[in-house]
Amino acid sequence: NIKRPKPIVAKTMEEVRDAIGKFIIPQEGGRTSIGAGFLIDKRGWVATNYHVIKQATTAARAELADGSSYSLAGILAQAPDQDLAIVKLEAAPIQVTVLDVEFQGNPKLTQKVHACGHPRNVSFTFVTGSVGRVANTMELASEGRNTVLASMKAPQDLIWIQHDAKIDQGNSGGPLVDENGRVLWVNTWVNQSVDFGYAVHVRYLRALTAVATEAGIKPLPEFKPATPGPTPAQPVPKPGKTQISTERLKQLFDACAAFGWKPETQEQYDQLAELAKVMTLAKRAQLHPGSAPGA
Repeated sequence: NIKRPKPIVAKTMEEVRDAIGKFIIPQEGGRTSIGAGFLIDKRGWVATNYHVIKQATTAARAELADGSSYSLAGILAQAPDQDLAIVKLEAAPIQVTVLDVEFQGNPKLTQKVHACGHPRNVSFTFVTGSVGRVANTMELASEGRNTVLASMKAPQDLIWIQHDAKIDQGNSGGPLVDENGRVLWVNTWVNQSVDFGYAVHVRYLRALTAVATEAGIKPLPEFKPATPGPTPAQPVPKPGKTQISTERLKQLFDACAAFGWKPETQEQYDQLAELAKVMTLAKRAQLHPGSAPGA
């Protein structure tokens, strides 16, 4: 019931950073995945890639640049074939900075663009590049097998931007903005062989936002930490033979008595340990039911 002030719409790179979220998502086996997102509504709505949050559970959280951390209430809307999703923070900040997602056209070739995300867990990092081309899924697929596009089953006419801003794992779901902080596209994947990034047009995100409602929020599944499996059985040592003689026992006894049963060197420790072992085995042989009388 808190009356929230009107959100700040980012105009500078400093304000863009304030709107960026860092998703930290625990996975099975003790792993953690990192992704990016950005605030688009004062109610705590965060846009990102579908592949960033598709395995999110109640253990997932989002961090902002000011160090605040939020759990996730659930998924408001998703479009797997466009690799887009909108999630809601459990409790939004009182004062929210959001990004402008109203861009309609296409950027100019060689136009300067800026990406913000968390490449390889380097948090809230900006990189700058330029627009290389605009292409659709069919054009990209015609250049060779593309496992990313194939796995997401992207529509043939889906519009992508190719850029050379250096992005990596952890940038997924983060914005690609112009000099005025407007979101042009949403960073989605990287072609590692040519070091180009690809981002999906913000108009698809705008269409997804139009159908998102808090009444239809999809809660995240409970986090189930992996239970430790049974301890593997230790290998059973193979039987062997140890020969014991009264001469060896007397030799070891005399050696240990000579240093007063207080070993100070490795050799003395070894002698005392061997004496303890052969005395134990001798006693075991003596008490064995099958041993000869007087053994």
